[in-house]
Amino acid sequence: MRAIHGADMLTKDQLNKLTLNLNRGRYETVIIESRRLIKLNPNVAGLYEILGLAYSQSGETKNAVKFFQRALKIMPSLGSARFNLAKVYFETGKITQAISTLRDLTSNDYQTELVRHLLGIALFQNGDFIAAANEFNEVLELSPRNHEALFYLGQIARAQGDNNNALDCFLGVLEIDPEHFESAFNIGNIYRDKSCLAKALSWFEWALKIKPDHLQALMNRGTVQVLLGHQEKGIKDFEDCLKINPYFMDAYQNLSTAYLHLRDFVAAEKILDSAIQQNPDFVDAVFAKFGLLALQQKYEEALPLGEARLDPRIRFEPQVTVNNSIKTWDGRTKIRDGLFIYAEQGIGDTIMFLRFLDRLPNDLMNVIIAVQEPLVELIAHQYPSIEVVNLDLIQKAKRALKSPADAKCALMSLPHTLRLKIDDRFFSQGERLRVPKEYRDRWKSRLMNTDKPRIGFAFKGNNSHRNDANRSIELSNFLKCLPSGCDYHFLGVDINENERNLLQSHGNVSLHDDRIANFCDTSALISMMDRVVAVDTSVAHLAGTLGIDTHILLPFTPDWRWGLGTSTSVWYQSAKLHRQVVYGDWITPLTQVADEITQLAMTK
Repeated sequence: MRAIHGADMLTKDQLNKLTLNLNRGRYETVIIESRRLIKLNPNVAGLYEILGLAYSQSGETKNAVKFFQRALKIMPSLGSARFNLAKVYFETGKITQAISTLRDLTSNDYQTELVRHLLGIALFQNGDFIAAANEFNEVLELSPRNHEALFYLGQIARAQGDNNNALDCFLGVLEIDPEHFESAFNIGNIYRDKSCLAKALSWFEWALKIKPDHLQALMNRGTVQVLLGHQEKGIKDFEDCLKINPYFMDAYQNLSTAYLHLRDFVAAEKILDSAIQQNPDFVDAVFAKFGLLALQQKYEEALPLGEARLDPRIRFEPQVTVNNSIKTWDGRTKIRDGLFIYAEQGIGDTIMFLRFLDRLPNDLMNVIIAVQEPLVELIAHQYPSIEVVNLDLIQKAKRALKSPADAKCALMSLPHTLRLKIDDRFFSQGERLRVPKEYRDRWKSRLMNTDKPRIGFAFKGNNSHRNDANRSIELSNFLKCLPSGCDYHFLGVDINENERNLLQSHGNVSLHDDRIANFCDTSALISMMDRVVAVDTSVAHLAGTLGIDTHILLPFTPDWRWGLGTSTSVWYQSAKLHRQVVYGDWITPLTQVADEITQLAMTK
């Protein structure tokens, strides 16, 4: 029986009846009876508390808070009322008040494990991971087999990027409770993010044995199946998701991707159309359709759909905040003051779409372009008549433009906005990118003279890119395509310690990451190369724009700009494309590149 503090005037039967009705969910009866008894016993703290519990359980949280507070006013030491008040704060999203109330309880011995556990969860949700971890460690000191505290420590480690510690925690949870779905699911996610796909698959299988109809687990297993090249199995998982929830929009998009990998373009497009019909607000499907059509080089149909990336409802594309007081240009309205153009995708996209600046109207007197910081100086050198500004500063500091502008346009929207005809001129690079002379002279003096061919390379892109696991290549595998007899130069700046050691152990590889400050440096270094070998990253775009012979290594289903089935690029005449012929297998393209470089070394 639940004790009611200060209830000396109440009979045992009255207490039993209140407790029984509360436990049976008869909250209205408890509310009426408690109020009646409070009139007879106005100084009984426990009656206010049980009334607060009845209100809390019936969803009337405002009244629950009021009566818990009244109970504490009568008896400040009433720990149960303080804990229940904290629970209401927590459940209604008032995390700061919950934390403060729970911390008041940690000074006494009231249900320490329970209090610290809830305090840890509240601190975790508030983003105070260190304090939360301290609370959960205290819980584990009191109860070493408290698997929920261990699970939250895993969540904290995951949020802090410590996946190894997170794995240990989740595995520890499963030793205590093998049916703990969230731990198995999180382990699957960690291995998926590490590209340990076989391990990820086995853990998603474990999770789905516990909850066979869990949508996200089905989705993630299907995604891993596709990444492993098991398209049919992935398709089944996505279709099962849609059987459970026909409005699960992500399943449509992933299902379309699986059919794309099977090169069934009709089915892939039909699925995206179904998603758009089901939910016209799902603009991610519209943008995915752009990618599908552009990959097939159906640019006239694709370009209008590409504008979906700027829709604020889209989830997966980077959003750039620019001055909303400037109207978006329609390509026809006369511009009086100036046109503000801004980059809003990756650096490679910016480099690729610079060519369309040459297609702006001749009578446009004032153009301002905002680009990523590493590109500012290079683009300013290339376009002296255009004001080039730092996009990052404009976004972070929300700086106003120095020059007036009465219209704006995203750089990648220029072809659509200008209504350009899809012909040979559309893909023309125009004037090649010029390397600033001072940078070229500086790098010329830095590089040692050699009779061997100079080969620059980039084996990975930005790891924050959502498709980086498919487009980047493990360095140990990449190095296999670099035969002896050449002078190799790593063209990137982002490498970890293991990669640095591996590159330095190769013997004939020079690293320049400590000397590359921006893309003027990168372009100057690339201009010194006889060939460039790169995965789909900004280095490939820059080398192609500079007109350097470039070997681009592409996954089985590449980004839309590289098309399918050809070894040439419509965007870069000096590029040669080397494609995976089997999903996930880099052996064929790497072997092709090795043969090309070997032949170059023999002829120079």
